[in-house]
Amino acid sequence: MKKNKKKKAFTLIELLAVIVILAIIALIVTVSIGKLIDNARKETYKESVRGIIRSAELYMGKYVLANHKDPVYPIVFTCDGNTCSNGTDKLDFNGEVPKSGTLTLIDHKTVKAEYLFSGRYCASGVKEDIQVSKSCADIDITKPTVDGTLQGNILHLTLIDNESGIASYCVATSDSTNGCSWINTTNSNVEHPLSVSGTYYVFAKDKKDNISLGKEFITGDIEKPIVVATLDGKIIDIEVSDNASVVGYCVTNTNDSTGCTWNTISENSFGHTLSEAGTYYVFAKDSSGNISDSVEVTAGSDAFCALEIGWYKEFAYKGSPEEWEVPCDGLYQLEVWGASSTYYGGQGGYASGYKKSNSGDIFYVVCGGAGSGANSISARAGGYNGGGSSTGYNGSGSSPSMNTLGSGGGATHVATITGTLPSLSNNRDSILIVAGGGGGGTWDQYANKTRYGGSGGAIPSGSGSPFGQGKSSDSSDHGGGGGGWTGGGGSWYVGSPASGGTSYIDGVSEITYQGTTYSPSTTVGGNSGNGKAKITLIAY
Repeated sequence: MKKNKKKKAFTLIELLAVIVILAIIALIVTVSIGKLIDNARKETYKESVRGIIRSAELYMGKYVLANHKDPVYPIVFTCDGNTCSNGTDKLDFNGEVPKSGTLTLIDHKTVKAEYLFSGRYCASGVKEDIQVSKSCADIDITKPTVDGTLQGNILHLTLIDNESGIASYCVATSDSTNGCSWINTTNSNVEHPLSVSGTYYVFAKDKKDNISLGKEFITGDIEKPIVVATLDGKIIDIEVSDNASVVGYCVTNTNDSTGCTWNTISENSFGHTLSEAGTYYVFAKDSSGNISDSVEVTAGSDAFCALEIGWYKEFAYKGSPEEWEVPCDGLYQLEVWGASSTYYGGQGGYASGYKKSNSGDIFYVVCGGAGSGANSISARAGGYNGGGSSTGYNGSGSSPSMNTLGSGGGATHVATITGTLPSLSNNRDSILIVAGGGGGGTWDQYANKTRYGGSGGAIPSGSGSPFGQGKSSDSSDHGGGGGGWTGGGGSWYVGSPASGGTSYIDGVSEITYQGTTYSPSTTVGGNSGNGKAKITLIAY
């Protein structure tokens, strides 16, 4: 008995795989065949265009034989789908007439086809070199053009190509693109700097590698001067050179010659003395107005001052003004402390500010004296830089009492004119800073308790005692006010303490120095005894 054998069939997945493979093969074959067909058609059209060009060459030959002379060139034949005509004659050729485009007879040997469009393909070129494409926009046989102006050392160029577009340009020193270093750009307007005087030629290249004719530019003097600068202490030794002549130089603290103040020079080597430490930039300018690149030099503070940052000078109570000369250019902090009143007295205030000063400037420092205490005839005299109505000196009011009251403390100030604070009433602009003195205190015999005087150092507001002078007590039982920009008020009844004097910082207002901002300040009270002052070098 025979057994039945089952026939094996393809699965669905296998069938799908076969179909996909066949589809891919078909696609590849279709694309390849399509390209072959398209290339063949392009070659066919190219030969057709060559036939049209040969007909134009034949036209030239017939014209010479008929007229015994060459025609006037160029001669342009325009094709419109029916004929290719120059308005008088028509070209005679076999095949389809292009729907648009021209043939130009440039001379007796050269015929150029331009954008002959058949409806399917477009062709341009001469007989030996014809470009064919499906779109005339893809054909570029026209050279770019170059135009522009020269201003100083800058070429302002206009590069034009209305077909494929600009791809690059070249600036050469001869009317040839051999050895050109092409600079890529797609911009129509380009600014190109020149560094050396001479004659230049500019070429442009489009995206189809057509190269323009050279555009000539001739410069004047465009070379920048050359500067060499070295620093010797605070003197810059400068040497300048140029292909023409250098007429001026500038030393500025910014790397920009726009705001330069130009100094006239007659020699190529000279020195320039700096006045302060910092970073400087040196420029030179020639007779054509060309300005050099900058040379940077940095002058250290050691060339200008032997003092280190943080150096300070302290001033103590002397009973007279002390003259002080600024040793170096720089920024200084001025600190002053007013004097206190000895007997139940208020403390002297504190004030601080900053002042940019130059070497040789003169300051006058006046430290206030502490107010005198009770139980002595000395209570009648106020502290130095204070003082009452009898011996007043620099502001503090006095008390005539010999028993229970104190005179005010004197103010401490710095000014540009010598004198006590009250004596500068008509020269207030000379005063830089003031720290008020403390007011005098008393013993309140009715309440059987101490009444302390007010501390100095507040900022004045509204009306008060006369400028610089604290009020003295107005009877035998009252205390004296502290000295200050506005003097403190004296006490007006038994046991009433006197007020402290006010401070002043408007002469040392906020300042920004070398990028850092410095602000003045005051503190009420804080100092006992005589007034004092301190001046510190903060920065060069």
